[in-house]
Amino acid sequence: MYGLAAALALAAVVYLYRSREMPGRGRALLAALRFMAVAVLLLVLFDPTVPVPGMGARGGTRVLLDGSLSMLLPAGPGRPQTRWQAAVAAARELAAGRRVFIFGESPRALAVDSLVAVHPDAAASRLLPALQAAAEGGALRVVALTDGEIEDSVEVARALPRLGLTLEVRPVAVPVADRALVEVAAPAWAQAGEPLEVRATVLATGAAEDSLVIVLREGEVVRARARVATPGPGRVASALLRFEPAAAEAARDANGGLVRYDVALETGDAIPDDDRRSIYVFVSEQPAGVTLVSLRPDWEPRFLQPALEQSLGLPVRGYLRMPS
Repeated sequence: MYGLAAALALAAVVYLYRSREMPGRGRALLAALRFMAVAVLLLVLFDPTVPVPGMGARGGTRVLLDGSLSMLLPAGPGRPQTRWQAAVAAARELAAGRRVFIFGESPRALAVDSLVAVHPDAAASRLLPALQAAAEGGALRVVALTDGEIEDSVEVARALPRLGLTLEVRPVAVPVADRALVEVAAPAWAQAGEPLEVRATVLATGAAEDSLVIVLREGEVVRARARVATPGPGRVASALLRFEPAAAEAARDANGGLVRYDVALETGDAIPDDDRRSIYVFVSEQPAGVTLVSLRPDWEPRFLQPALEQSLGLPVRGYLRMPS
């Protein structure tokens, strides 16, 4: 259909330049340029699909391999191989020497023979970007080899009808209940004695209790504790940890210092490495101020510095570069 449309466009361009345009030099070049413009416009309208080289398979099947860190865990009780080793063995049979997609934080295509030198290192397990890449490559059916800990399962279920793919998820491990701290957010600075809020986000896979308890410690001292409902599959839940920070022991003066806080789940699980995170907050007795640097000292910094201090209510320090 595109070839027929391009041929009609070529005939129309030739007819116009022979019958309607004024004769002159360079008409052939102008006709060729006009035909190329129309051909490109038709190509955009037809929007053809170009299969990814080396990704073809019988029936349009693609093999997707989970490359997240959880794949380094044992495949199950009494099984000596890891989840990754089990997935690589299954991928060799399914891919039959063709390339496979490794998904995690972002997908990448590799030859199946290169999987021996690959180690899972992704901090996340997102399947949707790999499905989108497979669909753009002309896939009709996708087989995902994973341990089941897919973070965007809800988004995948919503996008599958639009992608036109048939997805088959093959687990390579016995499901293990895991609760993880996926994110801890806190301000970079806090004033000693004033309320401070730290937001902790948790993710749960497999069977788990109805709620989780998150604890924030400063050294061995518990400074805050919060309970949050266990999120469903593919969901996250957040909790606010509120407390009043104290100035750092090493810097009790007005300048303050960095304080380390450890945020962790109160009860552990089968995968303890993702149950704890540490953050650093600069805590001082005085509020953070403003620094004014003038590389060309004139009258402006003299008036700007007190104006900033009065309008913001914060201490302002000024630095001027003076000629020697």
